[in-house]
Amino acid sequence: MFVATVMLPAGPATAATYTTLGDVAATYAREHLVGRPYLWGYRGEDGFDCSGSAYLAWKHAVPGKVRNDWSARQYDGDGTRVYVGTGSRLKESALRAGDLLFWSRDGRTSGIYHVALYLGDGEILQTASGRTSWITSMNFNLSGRMPYALRPHGSTDRAPSAQYDAIAASKDDAYRVGDFDGDGRDDLLWFTGTTAPGASRAGWQIAHGTTSHTGRFIEALHSPVTPLDDTLAIVDVNADGRDDVLWFTGQTNARLAWTGWQVAYGTPQGLSALTEVAARGDAPAVSTLRFPLHGSATGPALDVPRTHQFVREISWLTTAGITTGYSDGTFRPSRDVSREAFAAFLYRLAGRPAVALPRRSPFSDVSRDSQFYREIVWLAQQGITTGWPDGTFRPRESIERNAMAAFLYRFEGAPAFVAPRSSRFDDMSTGSPFFREVSWLAARGITTGYSDGSFRPYGNVTREATAAFLFRMAAS
Repeated sequence: MFVATVMLPAGPATAATYTTLGDVAATYAREHLVGRPYLWGYRGEDGFDCSGSAYLAWKHAVPGKVRNDWSARQYDGDGTRVYVGTGSRLKESALRAGDLLFWSRDGRTSGIYHVALYLGDGEILQTASGRTSWITSMNFNLSGRMPYALRPHGSTDRAPSAQYDAIAASKDDAYRVGDFDGDGRDDLLWFTGTTAPGASRAGWQIAHGTTSHTGRFIEALHSPVTPLDDTLAIVDVNADGRDDVLWFTGQTNARLAWTGWQVAYGTPQGLSALTEVAARGDAPAVSTLRFPLHGSATGPALDVPRTHQFVREISWLTTAGITTGYSDGTFRPSRDVSREAFAAFLYRLAGRPAVALPRRSPFSDVSRDSQFYREIVWLAQQGITTGWPDGTFRPRESIERNAMAAFLYRFEGAPAFVAPRSSRFDDMSTGSPFFREVSWLAARGITTGYSDGSFRPYGNVTREATAAFLFRMAAS
């Protein structure tokens, strides 16, 4: 990525004598993005937030020039940094149509909370929660404005006309790959980003793979929404041999069109309608997860085929962002889980909450620069672990099944539970360590033990067993 920083001259900038791609973005915003409801995290023509408005306007000028991302990440996007200063009013000559202005809570990139598209004539497209988008003066909240604007690369390139629409002209926008019809061949899913009557392609389009090429595009879902890359996963959710589209909307407001975790299931024809499968507001970042891009029949990892005993549970674990697997595309299901890794799994399952990190580690064998220091501290702060009597946590040791039961019981808030008078497992008695917790685990249906009637409390927990335990706990 290359970002150039320039200082504009004090005098007026020379305006282009031709229609630019920046003009196209601004024109599209004026004609199509005014009066739309504010929907946080959305990227549809029928509703969006501030970064969504910038993305949509530029997508119809040149797809890919402005990131389909949050405003702080858009600030770091490809383009020229234009110095605009802070605390003073801007002149129209300082900007060009299509430029992006940013606002920050503390003047730093990490504090950026708002972006607005400059429309020309001293005006910006403005968005705010609780009202529809509108056009207003660019001199908004002078003290909070970032000192640099972003001029996307190509902004001053010549455009066919101000009404040019790259999406209506079938220019590339957002693609994903998956075997949606389950025939063993990859299909191409295209989020066109539009449902305009005049568009040559609209909604979500699929081109099915064939023995020799990719077939023609057909509309699979009539929706202008283009989900953020890091909230979208292509995975076989229901383990029926066909890839599905899993979208973490990050929304819970019942007034919105799409909320919770939405799934469009793969079908022989393409995709089903979006269906909410979990009323959750968390949106795990899935951009780092490893789903096979080719050969989807292998399952969620190269060493987890669709016939694996725990394929559904492992698919869920990876899809939910609780594990990313290994860099070689494997999951290594039979490998033991260490205590520090289990701490990380629980922390991610909890939604990666904020943690006040102490200056001194709560455990003598866990330093502040340990890979999972944050997760282990959180585990201790929540009372899920107290460590060992000698003040250690023993992070690299494999977690045993009885300790795992205790961690899960405390993770759920140590719910009221009356332990049975006799053990259901042959190798445990009422006086065994963690008998109460193991009994609770069994009563919840999280474990059934082994076929020989044992629980094997001192046995190590494997990665595939962890997937099963966490999946059952989350579903119960």
